[in-house]
This record gives sequence, C-alpha cells and structure tokens, in this order.
Amino acid sequence: MNNNNIISIGISRMGLAMQKTGVINMFYPYHQIKIFFTLLITMIAVSTYAKVHRIEGTQGFIHGEFDGVGLTGDGELRAGAKLRKRGTALAGPIIGLHRVKGEEFAVVASPASLVQYEKSTTGFYRNEDIVFVDSLVRNNALVVLSTEPALYIFKIGAAQAKTRVELNTKLDGAYALASGPSGGIYVGGEYESRGVIAKVSLTDSTVTQVASVDGETFSRIATGRGGENLVAASMRTGRLYRLQGTRELKAVYESPLDEVTALEVLEDASVLVASVDSSIELTQAHPIAASVSKTPKKRRKRRKAIEGSQLVRIHHSGQVDILWQGKGHGVYDMASTKSHVYLATGSGGILYRVRIAEAAAPEIIAQTEWLDELTVLSLRQGALRVARAASAEVFEAQIGEKANAGEYRSGVIDAGHSARFGYLSWGGKNLRGNIEVSARSGWTRMPNKTWSPWSSPIQDAQSIDDRVQSGRFVQIRVGLKHPDASLNWLRLTSKAMNRKPIITRVNILKNGWRIERNFQAPELGRTLSLSADAFGEHEGQRKGSDGLSVKQFYAPGYQSVHAVASDMDGDSLRYRFQLGRVGEGDTIAWREGRDWGEEPYWSFQSNALASGTYAVLVEVDDANSRGFSERLTHRKRSIHFEITHSEPVMGVVRAHRHRDGVEIRFDAKSTSPFVGALCRAEGFGEIPMAAEDGIVDEPEEIFKDIVPTLNAASIVCEAYDEEGRSVKGEARVR
Repeated sequence: MNNNNIISIGISRMGLAMQKTGVINMFYPYHQIKIFFTLLITMIAVSTYAKVHRIEGTQGFIHGEFDGVGLTGDGELRAGAKLRKRGTALAGPIIGLHRVKGEEFAVVASPASLVQYEKSTTGFYRNEDIVFVDSLVRNNALVVLSTEPALYIFKIGAAQAKTRVELNTKLDGAYALASGPSGGIYVGGEYESRGVIAKVSLTDSTVTQVASVDGETFSRIATGRGGENLVAASMRTGRLYRLQGTRELKAVYESPLDEVTALEVLEDASVLVASVDSSIELTQAHPIAASVSKTPKKRRKRRKAIEGSQLVRIHHSGQVDILWQGKGHGVYDMASTKSHVYLATGSGGILYRVRIAEAAAPEIIAQTEWLDELTVLSLRQGALRVARAASAEVFEAQIGEKANAGEYRSGVIDAGHSARFGYLSWGGKNLRGNIEVSARSGWTRMPNKTWSPWSSPIQDAQSIDDRVQSGRFVQIRVGLKHPDASLNWLRLTSKAMNRKPIITRVNILKNGWRIERNFQAPELGRTLSLSADAFGEHEGQRKGSDGLSVKQFYAPGYQSVHAVASDMDGDSLRYRFQLGRVGEGDTIAWREGRDWGEEPYWSFQSNALASGTYAVLVEVDDANSRGFSERLTHRKRSIHFEITHSEPVMGVVRAHRHRDGVEIRFDAKSTSPFVGALCRAEGFGEIPMAAEDGIVDEPEEIFKDIVPTLNAASIVCEAYDEEGRSVKGEARVR
C-alpha cells in the first residue's frame, strides 16, 4: 500500500532538487478502530491515492513564468522589475547594445547590421555576406568584429565614417573584443591552430600579436578599467588564461563545463566567469550559434560535466568561489555593480541578481515574455538593457523600481495520470485583498486550446473541483496586486482517477495438475514451481513484494486454471472464478466456482463433472485498494477445454522372437498424456517399455523394445496416463 505523496520539485542554488515523503493524515478514536477495523483498512487504502503538489520558495517558483513579479533570495514571490520594450523588433540576433554620442545602437549578428533601434529610421549599416560576433565602444567610436576576420570602426557624428581593418594576416578566426590601454583594443581568436591575442591601434590600424597558446581558440576576452588585467577563455578546453607581463598567457582556471560564455574583470582584478554545458541547446537565432555556424567546428575536450550553467569568481590569489549554478538554462552575458552581478540567461528569459562578496541565494528580478534566450546585457546609470535572441527585441528595467502589480504562472503540474483536482491553498504576507488565484487543467503537457479556460478568481483557499475539469495536468496563476504582498507557498491536492485492472491471459493447465499456495509435497506425486511465464505478470510475483509461494503438483482427477492480470495503478487485486459447460451455439450456463480471493488461480476436481466441453470465466477487481464504491472490474473467458472420463485403450500386443531376442510392440490411446508403460513375464518380473519416439508424453504413444533373454511363452503389458488410469493387453511370444 502506497503512502500519500507530497512532492516538491524545483531548482536549488546548486541544481535541481526533488523530494518525496510519505504522510498519512488520518486519525480515528480507538473504539471506531476496534469496531470498524475492516472498514478502516479499506478507507486508508482508498485515501492513499491523494497527492499533494507543493510549490514553495526558490525550489518551486523557479519553474514558473514571471510578469511584473520576482523571486527574492528568501524564496518569496513579490513585486519585481517591470520590463519595458525599447524600439522595434530587429531582423536578427543582437550581440551588442551601445550608446554613442547620445544615440542608441544595436549590433545584429546576421545579417551583419548596425541599427538605431529607437528611431523610426533604423538602418545605419547592413552587410548580408558577413557575421558580426562582438562589439564595444572606444574613443566615441563603435568597434565591431566579424568572423572574416575583420574589424569595422564606425565613427558616429555629423560626418559619419567607417574604417575596415583586415586581421587575416594575424588571425584565421576572430571571436572576441576587449578594451586595451592607450586607446587600442584586444582581439581574441585563433591562428594556425593556436589561440591568439592581437592588439589593434585605432589611430593607425596596425595589428600586433601579443601572445598565443598552442591548441586553443580564444572565444572570450575581457580587461579591467584602463585596459589592464587581460583574461582570455578558450573555446576548446574551457581554460581561463591571464596575461602576465606583456607577452605570456598563464592558465589560472579550467571550467568543468564546456564553454565559457561571459567574462568580466572586477576592480580588485578578480574575474567573473560564466560557462554553460553542451547539453544546453542554443537556437539558431542565438548569436553564439550564428557565429559558430560560419566557422569550422572545434573538437572539444571530454570531461565530467555539470549539466547546466555556473558563475564563479576567481580571485587574483587563485581562490575560486561558486556564486551561482542552474540547471536547464545558461548564462550568456553579465553586468556588475560593486555589490551585485546581473545575469542574462536562457532559455527561460530570466534576469538574475547575485551577490558578489557573500554567499546568498540568487534573486530573479524579471523575466521576458515568450521565454527566450537573453544574450546581451548592459548596465548604464541604473538602467538595465537586455536583448533576446530569437525575436531580437530590446527591454529596459530600472534598478530599484518595483512594479505595482504582477502575475506569476506556475509550471505545469503533472498528476501522473487522469485526476480530479481539489483543495488549493497558499501562504505569505499581506495577501488579504492583494492576491487573486485561478487555475486551469488539461490532458497535454503544454497548455493549448484543449485545456479548460482559467477558472474564476479564488480569493480564499478552497476546493477547485467544481472550477476546473479533470485532467492529467494543471497550472496555477497568481496575481499580486500590491508591492508589499509576498507569496511563500502554494499547495494543491489531486486524486488519481481509478484505472481498470486488465486480465491479459487465462491459462488452462493439463488434466491431472493441481495448484496450491504454500503447498508441502506429499510423499507420492511430483511437485515443481510454476514457471515465470505462468505468473510473471502477476503483481504478487515481483521481486521484493509480498508475493505468492505457489506449487503445482500431479493430482489425478484435478483441473487447474490461472489468470495473468495487471493494474496500471499498482492496486491490490482479487479474483473470482466461474465454471460453465459449453452447450449448443456456444451457450454457457455459468455456475459459481471460487468466490473472491487474492489467489489468481483455481484448482477443482474434474472427475466429479460430466464429460463435455467447458470454459472458465475469470473476474478481477481492485476493491482491496479502492473500496467497493470506486472499484473497477474486468472479466475474461478462457479457451474451451475437454473433460472426459473414457478409459484408455490399447492396440494389439505383438511379441516376436529373432536373433537379438524378443521384440515387444504395442500402441495405446487416452484423453490424457501417458506417463509410462511396462510388461510382465513369468520369471522376469517387470520390463519397462520405451516410447518409439524416445519420450513418453503424448495421449497417443507407440511402445517398442527388445528383450535379449526372454524365454517366457506369454507376456502382459500395461500403459498408464497422467490421471492414473491404465489399460492392459496380453500376447503369446511367437
């Protein structure tokens, strides 16, 4: 008997967590237990099919959708940042957001474009033959890197100009930009199977190789303020290198994940490193995917990987602090203040805020609509600007500004199979009059038009059985209508709808075999265990269960039948058997055979029945687990089988002398298989006879043997079948 299941599913700070505990919340006075013990057992069995689905704190809320609400480090759902759209959607994935001389620009990866996205006229530059992969602003110029490799320098102003710097003499592939000292910039990439850092002067466009490492490809680089403290991350190995002096790159860290996606150097020269695992699939609209698709695939080193994403801080001393880990979505860009770092993630489109200096749970400050990868994040004067991949839209949120109201939609809750949904309750602070809850349900894993509409608002905790239809899946929607209201947990009960047990097979054993539970073999007769094929599908025969100990043994005059049944809910089953004689037109008058019991078999005395054609009707139900009011029944009829009491017959017995001795031969027929035969002659005792085909096991057998030294004048032979019946014959030896 299963216990009630209380399930909490969610993402903790270190990854996914799932808990499952058993609770039975039923209490009865002693005298009721004493008087109604059987009824109580039935009621407890029925109650075990209630589930409680709990959404609580960070572990539970993380799976939902946020609009105007966020999640605090304490796991409270409350008012969050309100995201506002800026400008119009662009034609391709955005890789950079910049402000140059009061103008807002977006850099689009493919087709390579430079767009003033907040103006009605958005075109500034476009080239469909190349792919942009990184960008930055330096000396009032917008510098953009392409995979050709080439560098584009756009000077914004009244006399707009563009300069192209060829990098292919120093780089085969270019992937990352960082500010350098004295107005220059660094470019990261590869050249002749080596990871290369090159320096480009923006004044005279000269390109100088700074440092290189064999076998690497630098896909991310970053510097601190003033262009100092350069670090570079490898696409191939996930290693982080720090520039020592002016020419040497030293490895200081290797990520356990496949790819470093974002780097940032803090004021104290420590480095923030975000990385993702290869199990996270990037959309083709993602700028990382777009840029890599234009370049040869890199062979990645195999290593033990944490599925998901992580953010670490590497101190100048080499100490590594894990600040954040998540499963199922990755960090693709970051922006920091002195105390916090903001993370743009996918594929849920969530903006996180994580403390830098101390260990604390992360916060969700906002989530974009349509749940897309957030690939670009910029922070200027207290405003966060974020761009997402597939729809290429830009959003803005003011740090510290809270939405007055917001909405949260839970993840889809799976009841396991068809269920009715019952009591919905919640808890938090300042919720009276400030919360509105509704629910919807359906049969598909993702909500669609087949789902029920959202229910009418629920103001106080109550049953929703009359508000949503039965189904397998359910979703909860919460509206918070005040900035000070916070939600800590939601709880929903569901009761699984019963599924019918099914009889898959009804087996009829050969005549003369009997089945008993815990049978001890008598001195006479043969015993053997029932085969796995016979009872393998029966619930009680599973390993480690409270299974049946069953034996079958030879018992003349008995007939046995057993049923193979299963129940998708794992319910305890019981069986009833009826016996009927088949009449004309396949009509059967059923009569009671064996009343309801847990044993899926029945043995009865066939020698007490008239000869004829018979069948057995088996019924199974789950009343032991579900009770009589909710039980479901299935029935199945066996194939027809014969019961006959005719005696076996023997053909002519022949005994002929020749040079090897006396050859004895005879045939016999019966309604049951023969199990042996022998002959007797005066002075020789019993002579065992062998079947002509080598084994005695058929209702029709030919017995044949040669006896070398038989001198008797006559013999008597006898054959006997499984039911203990025998037949005799006599012959003269000629």
